[in-house]
Amino acid sequence: RRWAGLAKKKEKQTAADAASFAREELGVALDERQGELLASGGKRVIVNCCRQWGKSTVAAAMAVYRAVSKAGSLILTASPGERQSRMLVRKAREFARKLGLAARGDGDNEVSVAFPNGSRIVGIPGNEETVRGFSGVDLLVIDEAAYVPDNLYHALRPMLAASGGDLWLLSTPNGQRGFFWRTWAAG
Repeated sequence: RRWAGLAKKKEKQTAADAASFAREELGVALDERQGELLASGGKRVIVNCCRQWGKSTVAAAMAVYRAVSKAGSLILTASPGERQSRMLVRKAREFARKLGLAARGDGDNEVSVAFPNGSRIVGIPGNEETVRGFSGVDLLVIDEAAYVPDNLYHALRPMLAASGGDLWLLSTPNGQRGFFWRTWAAG
């Protein structure tokens, strides 16, 4: 029952409500910057910050918010390695449990969370040869983006073309190289 009421309520809210959702429904203690990031509802977001800032937690909260507030949405999380993608999806699964959901996979992808409204969060490995096949992505989160090879990034970007989905690049610095640095430096 809690899920049904929450889903109905959230479908009428805006992206700016993501910070309130994280605090009130998921119990995340956001600092000021994390709250601003979630409240921004940014279409294209790039975060360059220190280790242990809470990138994965904030990204998982946004992924769950999107899954709850937009029925049938597809949220992909990518990172340099499958282990990191698993960790972000695990956080999303824990948040889903806080909403009273029996966390389960989507039946197609080993690293995934399915929601009663048809939304899915899927963690994909850091291998450009095996990430193809997803389309209509509503939110693509690339965690530790400065460490993701350019060829993987270029394989992921077309997944947003048809849907006009959002792209979040989150990372700690890794020198002046790669798509993350070019995006950070040149916009």
